[in-house]
Amino acid sequence: MTSQQFIVRKALREAARRHGLGEIENIIDAMGYVETRWKLGLTNNTGGDAARGGAWGPTQITARTAKEHGYLGDVKLFNTDATLAAEWTCKILMGRPGGVPHTVEDVGAWWNAGRSSASRLKPDHITMKDYIPKLREAVYICTMRFPFGPVPIGEDEKTPPV
Repeated sequence: MTSQQFIVRKALREAARRHGLGEIENIIDAMGYVETRWKLGLTNNTGGDAARGGAWGPTQITARTAKEHGYLGDVKLFNTDATLAAEWTCKILMGRPGGVPHTVEDVGAWWNAGRSSASRLKPDHITMKDYIPKLREAVYICTMRFPFGPVPIGEDEKTPPV
C-alpha cells in the first residue's frame, strides 16, 4: 500500500467516525477500494458519470451528486484533498432518504445507483450483479487481508484486485 493509499483510507475512516458512521466505517473504506483502490487524482468522464459532470476523487463522487447534497466548491478538489472527498462521501451517505444505509447492499445501491435500498433494484441491475459483489469482497479485503493500521505498508507492495 502506498502512502497516498494510506492517507485516503485514514481520511475515509476518520470522516466516518466524525459523522457517527463508525458502524459502516469498513464499508466506506471498501468503497474507496472498489472505486479507485484508494487513490487520489482519478476522474471518470465516460458513460453515465460524464452525464453527471464526471466522477472525482477516491470514491468517485459525481459533480451532480455533490451539488445535490450542497457542495458548492470545485469537484476537482476531490482529486487532491482526501479529507474533503471523505467528508463529502459521508455527507452523501447521510443524505440517503430513510437515513444512513447500514448494509453493504444498501450502501452499494445508494452509492452506485442512487437507490435508497438494494431491494429497489432488479436482480439483473448492474449494481446488483457487479458493484455490490465487488463491495462485499472489498469489505473482506479491508478487514481481513489489509486491515487498517497505524503505519502504511511499503510503497512497492501491490493492493490486490477485486
